Amino acid sequence: MTIKGITPKQLSKKLVEKHRRFLSTYSKEFDLLHKLFVLREKRDQLKHWIEDAKNEGDKKRYGTYMKQKKATEKDILKLTEKLKEVTSSENYDSRERYNFLKKCIDSHRDAINYWSNVSKSTTPP
Repeated sequence: MTIKGITPKQLSKKLVEKHRRFLSTYSKEFDLLHKLFVLREKRDQLKHWIEDAKNEGDKKRYGTYMKQKKATEKDILKLTEKLKEVTSSENYDSRERYNFLKKCIDSHRDAINYWSNVSKSTTPP
């Protein structure tokens, strides 16, 4: 049986394609956001090490950590700009957005699995 010229198998394949597109879009943003959070953690750790090196009077470690911190901050700025380009969300760099994207990715993966199975089990007319 076809609905307006499309078979159930064709429909399920179209739905798999749609969910793959969404998955790709959400995954890109999710990956960027994850990298941003990791870089922020790195920056925080470097701040701690900088303070320790300063208190201990270790100029070599202090200088090394400061260079790393500056490079990390530069990477954070680049990544933040890239993230702004990719997302339409106002809270593009929040944990809420991160959790939302994770749920969307999981949901689209589930949908792809479901519709892929439907496509395989649907016999042509």
